[in-house]
Amino acid sequence: MYLETFRIGGCDKAVVSRRRKMSDRKPAAAREVTDRAALDEIISLLGRLPEKGEEMIKMGDVETVDAVLHSESREIGNFTFYAGRLKAPDTAFYSDPHPEEAQLLALLRSLLPPKRRG
Repeated sequence: MYLETFRIGGCDKAVVSRRRKMSDRKPAAAREVTDRAALDEIISLLGRLPEKGEEMIKMGDVETVDAVLHSESREIGNFTFYAGRLKAPDTAFYSDPHPEEAQLLALLRSLLPPKRRG
């Protein structure tokens, strides 16, 4: 279930994954995150982003970074970056980059295992 709002109360677990191409069945990397500081930062950055984007984009088969948020052992929602751009809850993208968007992507990437070469 895609997040209907970025204004969520919190979560106790996030599953972060990266696919080299969005058509890949299995992620190239994935990690379950339970660190309270990392989860709080994810929620904080999400909460500072606009709920609505300004433009629709036709996507190719691009890299994705996904986060699935859980609270009390149930999924409360997920969000996805496509080629480094975050899809807002209204399913549009931001015309102008927001600093929090880049910070959130960098945080998610830092939580994943390093990319393997080859």
